[in-house]
Formats: sequence, structure tokens, C-alpha cells
Amino acid sequence: MKRPSTASLRYFALLLCTVGLLWNVSVSFADDPRQWGPPGRPIRQGHHIEWQRAAYTDANGYTLMTWSDTRTGDRDVFAQLIEPDGDLAPGWPVHVINYPFRQEDPEPIVTDGGFIIAWIDFRYDSTGDVFAQKLDYTGAKLWHPDGMIVDTNTTSMTNETTLRGATDGSGGAIVAWEDTRRGDAADIYAQRILSNGQRGWGSVVSVTDASGVQTGITADTDGQGGLIVGWNDNRDGGNVFAAKITNSGTLPWGGVGGRAVCDFTSRQLGLKLCPDYTTGGAYFIWQDERDGTSNNLYMQRFNGAGDAQWTEDGIVVCNANDDQRGARITPSFNNDAQDGVLTCWQDVRENGSVEEVFAQKTNAAGSHLWTANGVKVCGNAGPGGTGESRDNSRLTSDLAGGGMYVWDDTRHDAGDITQYNTYIQHLNASGVQQCGDCGVAVNTGNNQQQEAVLRMSGDGSDVFCIYADFYRGSRTVRVAQCNLATCVVERDQEIIFGLDGDATSPMNVRMFWGNVAFVWEDNRGVNYGKQIYYQVLDTTYDRTFPHIPENGSPIAPVSVAGDVFGQAKPFVCTDDNNGFYCVFENLADGLIQIRLQRVGQNGHLACDSAGAIVSASGVDQKDAQVVPDGAGGCYVVWAGFDQNFQLDVYAMRMNADCEPMWNEPALLSSDATSDDSNPFAVADGNGCVVAVWQTGEFGQLDVRAAKVCGDGTVAWQTAVSTAPRNQQEPQIAADGQGGVYLVWTDDRDEIQSKDIYGQRLNAAGQAQWTNNGRLIVTFAQDQKLPRLAVDSQSRVFVVWQDFRNGANLDLFGQKLNPDGSRIWPEQTGRWICGANSDQSDQQLLVEWSDGLYMVWEDGRTNPYSDIYGLHLDEQSNIAEPWWDQSSGETPLGGAINVEYQNQNQPALAHDYHGGVSAVWVDWRSSGKEPLQNIWGNWVNDYTVSVRELPAPMPREYMLTQNFPNPFNPTTEFRFTLPATEAVRIGVFNTLGQLVSTLVDEVMHAGTYQVRFDASELSSGTYFYRLETPSFQTVKKMVLIK
Repeated sequence: MKRPSTASLRYFALLLCTVGLLWNVSVSFADDPRQWGPPGRPIRQGHHIEWQRAAYTDANGYTLMTWSDTRTGDRDVFAQLIEPDGDLAPGWPVHVINYPFRQEDPEPIVTDGGFIIAWIDFRYDSTGDVFAQKLDYTGAKLWHPDGMIVDTNTTSMTNETTLRGATDGSGGAIVAWEDTRRGDAADIYAQRILSNGQRGWGSVVSVTDASGVQTGITADTDGQGGLIVGWNDNRDGGNVFAAKITNSGTLPWGGVGGRAVCDFTSRQLGLKLCPDYTTGGAYFIWQDERDGTSNNLYMQRFNGAGDAQWTEDGIVVCNANDDQRGARITPSFNNDAQDGVLTCWQDVRENGSVEEVFAQKTNAAGSHLWTANGVKVCGNAGPGGTGESRDNSRLTSDLAGGGMYVWDDTRHDAGDITQYNTYIQHLNASGVQQCGDCGVAVNTGNNQQQEAVLRMSGDGSDVFCIYADFYRGSRTVRVAQCNLATCVVERDQEIIFGLDGDATSPMNVRMFWGNVAFVWEDNRGVNYGKQIYYQVLDTTYDRTFPHIPENGSPIAPVSVAGDVFGQAKPFVCTDDNNGFYCVFENLADGLIQIRLQRVGQNGHLACDSAGAIVSASGVDQKDAQVVPDGAGGCYVVWAGFDQNFQLDVYAMRMNADCEPMWNEPALLSSDATSDDSNPFAVADGNGCVVAVWQTGEFGQLDVRAAKVCGDGTVAWQTAVSTAPRNQQEPQIAADGQGGVYLVWTDDRDEIQSKDIYGQRLNAAGQAQWTNNGRLIVTFAQDQKLPRLAVDSQSRVFVVWQDFRNGANLDLFGQKLNPDGSRIWPEQTGRWICGANSDQSDQQLLVEWSDGLYMVWEDGRTNPYSDIYGLHLDEQSNIAEPWWDQSSGETPLGGAINVEYQNQNQPALAHDYHGGVSAVWVDWRSSGKEPLQNIWGNWVNDYTVSVRELPAPMPREYMLTQNFPNPFNPTTEFRFTLPATEAVRIGVFNTLGQLVSTLVDEVMHAGTYQVRFDASELSSGTYFYRLETPSFQTVKKMVLIK
């Protein structure tokens, strides 16, 4: 149907009892069809929390912890304040920085008047810069809301990573980091940021400039406004060094390059330090290989001038058998005075493999006050590798000369690090255990509890244990409060929870008017395995059903394998009753079975909560598809192994309760000597299903198809193509007349070159085109991986990936009449997109006026991929100029999503508003590791305003009430005509003035749907009027902006 004309309607002020002028105003079309904005909107977006145990306590007992997460799409920095009594401060957590691209690895710094948080920021380049923000105790930002630059190198590939910092004693901070600006592997640099956020030094301070690697930075305050840093240094075979940075930017400990903490001829590594508040110096501990057989632990103390206070190259902390590793060090306080240092580590002295936790206290003179080689905090290692592992220990002073210790513990599932629990122990000033043998549990819930750090409460009576809990699969950060006197965990609070794991394989399907269901594969359970999730949204991005939470609900929430799920490869179709079916693979007890679920029009699950088995089998099933049967049920088609371990293709009909309607599945394929694989299926429109698959061995792959109807009888099976060499990757679509179109990749003519062939089969399975298929395109190089879609006049669109330029894959297409004749350029096809790099994974959908929407994965921003698209109208013209972003004669399409990182795996669904719902896998959260979420957009360029609906022939005139009403800015309504006649539909304001003409043409009898876009109108009451020579009526609608 043509676009609505702008002819004016007859004046009808008398009907409205008003007087006014007729206006002739047409609907305004959108410039950008992405109705949810260029970034799109999240369908499923994880937090992907990164927490590096960053938590510091100030002199008033307030503890600030920081982390980064991706709740907004890309990564940002957040902070939570814990009050001295353990309460979570009101008004927190605070979104420290909300800026495009990545901000991560925050370092909290206690300073006068609040807290400074420094982080690595990727807003200007892909290698990272250093930014900072200052917060007061209410969480208010004291500097520019976008943060202040500490250091940036936008003109080079300088990596700036691993921040450490401390107060400058004047409300600012000194920040140090690892840096590659000299082109070497890494050096240490530093900068001061003042209390007002300005940089304190004219240029950054180079702490090291030696050749080789200076990394593994460790740092803390000197207690006098300076920062002491230490690092692992390979300038001379692997030693440990340190430097002091004053708040004036000088390096008093040996200048640039620092001073060796230990340069013994063996290797030293794993340096850690803590302040010596009595002198302005520091204590150091490291792993040392000087005995040549294992890692032992050594210590050193520097005074404020950088002079070693103990034996050159350090004193032994532990030289027990085998390795000691993972050492940590912290000041020991007793009655507000530092009385030495506390250390802890993991130790495998008993059997060389099972880790135990040991601890030591050392005074300022270098004397160890507890048992030689350390006191065992927890462990039961025995002969032959027996015992449970204890790992990742941390510590803090109990403020009374003793220490608090926490670690990851596998005692409930020996040796399984996926089942860590968090335990805590208290050693008094004499090194005696106060919480029983091997401590007390902080949390022993399901899955993992780990990554703990300890901080003391304001009055010293409790210790705060901040840790990560994976009991839901994804990370939760919690804080437990443990009483020192009783070793009892008094409370445990959740600070932040967010989804983790990847989400992939998205699909979408229309439910009812303007509402679309999204389905995807989700690994949010991490160790619990993958599940299929779903969400339903309307075109305004509102959740259709309140019972489905943000980020979706599981399609099959019950596992048949206990707590572990193994769901994958969802495929969906409508149930023809405003709901949808979802079929998926389910792995349980080593067997993959196909299961089915239906979601009703109310958004609730209608079948078994584990999904219904389609056909019980003792062998694997795979690659399932589902199509409606036209009677409220569905057909499921899949590939399964037979008794000869060959793949065959099967079908089963299921009713609306997901119950099989046949005693046995229908066997569609018949080749007993080779695999029948990669089935695709389509409903034929007459209550049957037609499937296509590839069969044979590589080198002689053929395409076959079969049809099965409601009683389970195979109506026909036929060879679609048995031409020489390979015919593969078949696709199928109904032709609207009981038959099907098929297309495939074909190399029958040249072994090294592939072409696109197609065939049309009628309802009886008879070929309508050339035997073995009609050549759709042949050109130099490869044409492959076709996709197809059919319009209401049985014309078929075919779009494929084309390598004819010899450099990259472009998209080309052809439109064919039902007799196989080509509509687009006969020899070459139509060039769809010729952007640089590859275009792939094209998806096609015919909209209600027989135009074509396409989306595809596009690599023009190499090395990243984006989502681009195109809309052609019924005459194959570009529907709106926005889609014509061509470069000369090279078509480029229009951007659907070009956000940070990759976007791929696009899918399309009708929205029944004249547009489409697009969904894809989105990688914008990626940083240290690739992260995948599900995003989407409602795409509608408003070039399609009226469409005819399939419905029985109406017997009377009707104009429905618009929906939604009130609306902003679009709404829809329907009307019916019992006979062919001239139709006018106009919109009028309360003065009787015509503000928009929606229809002005002769129309056939039928039922029609109209969309009205009021973007150019102001809020208020309007009237829409249907008028024919024999009928007229009017209804009211309300626009609220």
C-alpha cells in the first residue's frame, strides 16, 4: 500500500461543535530510526564486578571500599562507606565516575576531609590514564564530576596500570603507578594531586628508569605526607627495590631507581611493605630463592632516611621445607602505638602441595616474637598430599598486639577451589589462637566465598570482613562483622550484587501488539552452568510483565541435574496465541536432550518448569528448531544420533501443554550411511512443517527436504539438489502458497569457488524451478551463506556474503519472482553493503508493506564489529535517507549500533508497529576480559503507517479506540471496511483544525491497522475521524508529553 497522501479532509467543525481552520499537516518522519537511541538499551546487562580488595579505614573508624562494575554498560567506579559501628552509610554506594568507556581498578586513599579515589581511565585512549575524585563523608563529589586528570598520555601507546597511593598530609594524595612510556616493559611513575584536585608537580616523577621490568608495585604512606613504594626489579637478575617520594616530589632514597631492599645473587620477588610509623620508614617482606631449592621468606626494615636497620639482605622469617608464598605484612598496634609488624603467608612445608596459613610477629629490633618459622593459623596437611587447602590469607592488627587473619578454605570440599569458604582466626599478642582450632566460619554457603580483607571497627571491638560471595553464581560483595571477644559473626550485610557471566545466542519473537519477547543463553550462574532466560518489552522499553525482573527470568528454572544447569542453543517461534515457544538443548548426566517450554500471553511459563522432553532418547540430540502448527501447538525438528551413531533428522508435534502428540517422532531423513545435519524448518501455512538439511560426506554434500503433517505421516521427502561436489548451509522459508523456497551454498562448478543456488518446492514437494536448483548468482570468488525472506506476494529476497572483490566479504542480494525470474540486476545482484572489512551474519525480515529490513554484523571499524542495517520499501528503494550512508557508489547501510568494543549475533523480530525489534550480543563491558551481554533497539523509520491485517472479511464498519491512550508520541488503532470505497482518516485538534491526514485513498474491504506519530504536536486532546461515502465516526485520544 502506498504511503498516506496529504490531501485535506472535509471540514467537520459542526461535529466537534467548534469553529476552526483546516490545516494540512503530514506525519513527520524520524531522521534516526533507532527509537531507543543510538546506544540501544540493555535487555540483559551484568555488573561484572571487579573488586581488588580495595578498602581503607581512616583515623575516625570509617572504612571506604571501592570497586568497578558495568551496570551502565561500560565500566565505572563505585564506592561504599562503612560507618565505625558497621552500618552501611546512608546515601551510598556512590557512583564515583560515570563517563563513557572504561574506568577501573580504583584505589581508595584516606586523606584529610574525606577520601580520594584514583583509577585507571580509558576515555582518551585504549591504554589507560590516571584520574581521581575526592569524596566527603556524605558521598558528595568535591572535584569536577568527571574526575581530575592525574596523568594522561593520549599521543602514545603508554600503558598506565596498577595504582597505589597515600595522603600527602594536606588533603591531597600522592599516586604511583606502573607505566610503559619509555618503551620498556614497565617503570614506576608518580604524581601529586592537591586538595583542590590540581596536579601538584609540573610533571610526573620518574621513580625508576632502569632497563628491564619494574613491576609488582606495593606502596603505603610514610606517615609524614610521603609515599613509600616498592617493586620487583629485574635489572640485575631479579631483586626487590624501594623508593620514598616526598610531597615535594623528591626521591631521598637513592634518587631515580630507588634503593635495593635486597640484591642477593638469587632471585627475590613478591615484595610487600607496610609503614614504620615510628621513623617514617617501612617494613618489607618478600619471597627469596637464596637457598636454591624453594621459596623462603625474608624481611627488612628501612628507617625514614632509607637506611637498612637489620642485617644486609634481610632476616629470615621462615625457611621451613618447601615453599612459603603469598606473604602479607601490616603494622602491629598496641594501645595506639606501633610495636612491630605482623605477617602471614601460605606454606606447604608438610607435604609440598597442600597450603596452610602461618603467621609471625616481629618487633622493631628484628626479633620474631612467636614460634620460629611461624605459628600455624590453620591447616591439616598430612603425608601423601592429604589435607584441605587454605589460600589467599590476609590480616590486620587487632589493636592489642595481636592479629586477625582471614583466608579461603576448602575444608568442606577438600581441594576444590570452586567451593572455597571464608574463615577467620584471632591470634592474641602471644600468638595464641582465640577462635578455636583453625578459626570460625564467616560464611560457608553454596559455591564460593573468597577474596576477603579485614578492617577494624571504630572502637576495636569488632573486625569487618569484606568478601566476595558467589552463592548465586555471580559475585556479591558482603561485609561480615565479627566480635573479637567471642569470635561470633554478629551480622553479615550485602554491599553490592550484580550479574556476571556471559549472555549469548539472542533471539526475539513478537508476542502481541508492540510487545516482543527476547530469549538468550545466560551464564550468570557461572559454576551452576548455563540457563535460557527471557524478557518481554514493549516499544517504549517498558517491561510488559512486572513479574519478569530486570535482566529476565529463566525459561526453565528447575534443573534435572540437581543444582547444575546445562541449557544451550535456544530457538523460538510464536504460539499463534500471543505467546511463544522456546526449544533448547539440555545437558544432564552426560546426555543432551531437546526440551520445550511455552510462555503464555500472560508472560508465565505454561509447561514443565524444567522444560518438557520432546522425545526421550538414550543418545544426544542437537540443533533443534520450533515452528507453530497453526492450531496452538508446535512442531519441533532436530538432529539426533541413531543406533549406528549417524545423525538423522526427526520431527515431533507438541500441544500447547508441551506434550507430544505422536507416540514416536517422525523420521524425516533416510540416509543410513552418512550424517543428516543442520536442519532448518518452517511452517507451510497449512498445518504442516517442512524441513531441509544437508546430507552426505564432505566433498559430496547434498540438500534434502521433507514435509510432515499433523498426524505424523511424512507427506513427502525429496532430494533438493544432488549436483556434484558440495551443496550445504541450506535455508528455508514458506512461499505463502503451501510450498517453500530453499537456498544454499553450492560449489558444483568450481572446487575453489562457491555460488548461490535456490529452489522452490510446491505443496506436494515438486520442484518448480530447474532440476537441482536455479543459479541465483555466480561471480568471481565465493558467494556463500545465504539468508532469505518472502513477501506477501510470494516474492523472495535472498542476501548472501560475497567475496567477489577478493579482499573482504560484502553483502549482495537478489529478489526473485515466484517463477524464479530475477527482479534486481540480473547478473550481479544488488550491492547491499560494501564497507571495508567483512559484513556477515545477515538477518532479513519482511515488514507489513512488503519492504525489507536487514541487519548484519559489520567489521568496518576493524578490529571491532558493529551492527548495521538497511530498510528497503516495497519498490526496493531505500526507505529513508538515513539508511543511505553511501560513499560514492558504495552502499554502506545505516548504523544500528556502533558502541565501544564488539557487537555481533544480531536477530530481528516484528514489532507489529511497522518496525522491527533488533537484538544482539554486546561486548561494551569488556576490559581485562571479554564480557558479553544482550542489548537491543526498536528500529522504526515511520515510513510504514498503514497495513492490512489478515482477518475474516468484515461485515460492518468499525473504528477501534487507539492504544495506548494517553500516548507519547505514537499510538495505533484499527478500522474495518465491508466494501471497497474511498477512505479518509484525519486527526483534528479541539478547534476542529486538521493537524494530520493519515489515509486518503480508495481501499479494498478488509481490516487495517494505522500508526499515528504525534512527535510534532503539543500535548492535548485530539480527535481522529474515519469517513467514507457511506459511513463516518470519530474517537478521542490524549497526547501527553
